[in-house]
Amino acid sequence: MKKIFSIFAFALLLASCTDDYKDWADPQSYLPDDAISFAGFAASGVDAIELGKVEEDSVNIFTLSNATIPEGYELTNARVYVCPTEMTGVVPQIISTDLTGKASVADVQAYIQSVFGARPELRSMVGHVYYNAVKDGLSVLLDAGEIPLNIAPAAPIIDDYYYLVGSMNGWSSENTDYEMANGGGDVYDDPVFNIIIPATSEDIYFKVAPKSAIGDANFWDLIICAVTEEDDDAMAGTFAVGNNGKAFKIPSNPAYVQYKISFNMLDLTYEIVGLTGDADMWYMVGNCIGNGSWGNSPDNVGTALIPLYPDPEDPTMLHYIGMFPAGGQFKMIHTPGEWDPQMNYNNIISPNSDIVSDEDGDNHNIGIINEGLYYITVNTAKQSITIEEYPERALIYSTITMPGTYQGWNVSGNAMTAMSTMVAENHDWVAKVTFDADANTALADPEGFKFTNGTWSVNWGGSGYPYGIGTQDGPNIPYKKGTYTICFNDILGAYVFIK
Repeated sequence: MKKIFSIFAFALLLASCTDDYKDWADPQSYLPDDAISFAGFAASGVDAIELGKVEEDSVNIFTLSNATIPEGYELTNARVYVCPTEMTGVVPQIISTDLTGKASVADVQAYIQSVFGARPELRSMVGHVYYNAVKDGLSVLLDAGEIPLNIAPAAPIIDDYYYLVGSMNGWSSENTDYEMANGGGDVYDDPVFNIIIPATSEDIYFKVAPKSAIGDANFWDLIICAVTEEDDDAMAGTFAVGNNGKAFKIPSNPAYVQYKISFNMLDLTYEIVGLTGDADMWYMVGNCIGNGSWGNSPDNVGTALIPLYPDPEDPTMLHYIGMFPAGGQFKMIHTPGEWDPQMNYNNIISPNSDIVSDEDGDNHNIGIINEGLYYITVNTAKQSITIEEYPERALIYSTITMPGTYQGWNVSGNAMTAMSTMVAENHDWVAKVTFDADANTALADPEGFKFTNGTWSVNWGGSGYPYGIGTQDGPNIPYKKGTYTICFNDILGAYVFIK
């Protein structure tokens, strides 16, 4: 096999693709304007390529007949300027090949995945082939013309759902109680499938079945297994597709009440995280948060520090919806009174924000580009932040109260204080509350409290403590003896008790 002359590189080009590939002939565009062509010197296209079926590390993306090489010229290297045929605004890239038109499979895969994603479908592209050549000691650039490219990236087939099969359901090949799902989008854009299961006093063993395997006569040949041995107790690693007899093992640990199991079906990796039931709290602070003072001390919780609200079903996920002004800046900190650690700003998934740095480049803030309501999601396990526009209009309340057993169910009593004073509308509320005793939840009408707008016609109740999601006419929210700073978001209906 001849050597691939250079590694896949991005073309340093000035223009973008157009729907008409013939525009590449424009010398003012991104193709070299000093190339020469000869009659008959032309690369030829090849049949459609499925990279997943290529067994070698290189593949011909075009061919060139020796008979067409101009007399007296010695070819030295080759490359193809590649662009999608039906996609505008994409800068073409260069894929290097050897003299016979062979390119690195890894380079071709990287290009297709960067432009189209990882779904294993044939993608239509067009390439323009160039050769460097030498004649009489002088170097020249030869134009070998255009070629069609139809290539499918290599990727595993990903099902819509997956199911745990193991000691928790008697190793049943038909049981679908333990369903793993992704975030709801395209499985190749979001290939991570998650489930949270309860911890037990015994070790848990399981394998993973794709949806397509349920009811199949070859079920046990289609499931996902661990690469490592059962007794290796790995909580993260790679997995194998096809039954090889090895189960994933979660060793019993009394510190955990649940386990979050995540499988990346594209990377073929998995992770198991033990959950204690306690939320991993993070707070926002900035010139558009609360009173805008940037105060980060513990006594600023509810005034300058606004918490993100834990998800009751998965406390590694935090949520927030609120109004942000254009150009507003804020940080996410973990511990009131400490500036570090801060959330990893290199892992923000958002077209709605940017990272603002000071003159030294060391002090980074999240900057909101346009005014509006935004939905922020934080994955504390992955240290990732997603900021999305909130598409709905939100009701604006002038009053939020906390009637309950502790104060005689006075619906207009115990009014909360609006937290957000630096924005056009407030959706966060705070109150300092002391409960003299635990709420008795064993009664037919359990003790507790609710959030209201000062009347019973609008109220939020929930079952979670010390955090939860309240819904209209939901159950009384339980509490335990003590003094708390209680924060509430009236769009999410989310609340959290902070001691």
